Amino acid sequence: MRQDIEQQEPQLHGDSAAVVYSEAELDNSSADKKKSFTTIQHQEQSCPETCSQTCPQDSLHDKNSSSTFQEQTNQQFEPEVDPDLEPELDSFQASNRMDYDSALNSIISARNNQNHQNNNNNNNSKFNSSDDSEKTCNESPAVSFYERFIVGDVVKNFSPAYFVSVMGTGISSSLLYHFPFPAQWLIDISYIMFAICCLLFIFNVALFTMACIYFPGRWRLYHVDPQHASFMGAFSMGYITIVNYISILTKGHHMYLVWTLWWIAVFTAMYTSFIIVYFAFFSKLNKVELDAKLNATLLLPIVAITVVSSLGHQIELDLYKQNETIITMVVSFMLWCLSISLAFMIMTLYVGRLIMHKIPPTNLIFTSFLPVGFLGQSSYSIYLFGMHLDKYIPQELLFGKILLCIGGFFATFLLSFGYFMTFVALVSIFSKIWPFARTPNPNHTNKLGLLKHNKGFWAMTFPMGTMSLGNLNLGKGAVGNHPLRAFTYMSAIFAVACILVTTACLIGCVVYSVGKIREEVKYFWSKKRRNNECCKEDGCMV
Repeated sequence: MRQDIEQQEPQLHGDSAAVVYSEAELDNSSADKKKSFTTIQHQEQSCPETCSQTCPQDSLHDKNSSSTFQEQTNQQFEPEVDPDLEPELDSFQASNRMDYDSALNSIISARNNQNHQNNNNNNNSKFNSSDDSEKTCNESPAVSFYERFIVGDVVKNFSPAYFVSVMGTGISSSLLYHFPFPAQWLIDISYIMFAICCLLFIFNVALFTMACIYFPGRWRLYHVDPQHASFMGAFSMGYITIVNYISILTKGHHMYLVWTLWWIAVFTAMYTSFIIVYFAFFSKLNKVELDAKLNATLLLPIVAITVVSSLGHQIELDLYKQNETIITMVVSFMLWCLSISLAFMIMTLYVGRLIMHKIPPTNLIFTSFLPVGFLGQSSYSIYLFGMHLDKYIPQELLFGKILLCIGGFFATFLLSFGYFMTFVALVSIFSKIWPFARTPNPNHTNKLGLLKHNKGFWAMTFPMGTMSLGNLNLGKGAVGNHPLRAFTYMSAIFAVACILVTTACLIGCVVYSVGKIREEVKYFWSKKRRNNECCKEDGCMV
């Protein structure tokens, strides 16, 4: 404000000089009065800020009082002018007085605004200082535990990527039940793993619903933003793994229930692969660039179709009617064809991304396993289709054996590609840790140079489980009725790795959750203790 006053004051001095120059042409009889008039003008216009307390203008606090003082001054010191020069002088003084009045009023109003603002700040500071003493004593949580921790932390930080935990525990329970080298104690453990899977699914669905309710923009984000929409496929696959284990438990009974659940799974898979893929990647609803950010998470909505296809082939022979079996076979095969066509297009882009931008960064390095999941599940699905066609078609026809061989060829092709992508994923991970990494990322590695436990570890579970299923089917040797023990051992290796990583991730989730709860409890008790101490000092009631 001082700068504005200093910029306006030279203009006022210039105007007063013009008044002195024009009044010099008046009669000499009024020279004394003119001199006194110009002197008063200079005093009014060039009044410094240091004399704001004694200056009449600075003692005025509103626009009306300043204008009244100006009129009295002008009437008292009005000069006598020559009648010949009176018209010209009247017009000049009128314009000059208007500029002076407007400038003076603007300066006074600006000063009044600053004084009013300073008074408000002083009052607010006094009010806040008085309130601080009350807050220190009567401080209580502004929001409840539910609003602060559940909604403000857990629900707010929710992401569809959390459904990957349902995928990992679901496929681990199936592998424990159908382990390549079965045992009863493994089946018992599978029950526990399946219970954990169901709890995680219910918990994540509840968080997903609450996130969409408390944060309405999340629904659009989960459908439009590629970084979030891709993980909606994890929701579908997590649900499919639950239906898969239910079909294992029923053992051919209650198939209408299982078939109904399968159709729901088909809907969820189609929703993610059609609706979400279109809005997230094809539509113009977002301007997200996917060039260097392109990673294997784009496969998640597509892999869901492959998983529901393999589930359909798994239950088709247990259905009660022939028409139901044929419909399930055809729909499952169409889903497999759709997933193959879409996934290989994305795989081409992904490999091109690896060639141009090299392996993903450390925080996304575990996404390298996602192509492995698609290849293993596709191999498992097409091999089941060939085996079931051979069983369903009359044995006297060679057409069933031909389809079995074709299915075996496609399954072997996809499984071999899966081995290559497994190698790429493992080498990429080893390149980020000691002693292979030249400059390990300190944000994601510990003192030993190994990767810190994070949510990305869940990305390894489902792909290794699908590779185990693919190897397990080939190891049975349906083609030629000759078991291939090497694939059975490889299936066991992948299954053990999947189960161990899933268990480690579950332990990590428990440790992280306990830490968050301890922080919340510590925060609550520290605030309560502080309030009690303040109340004791002030003698107030707790």
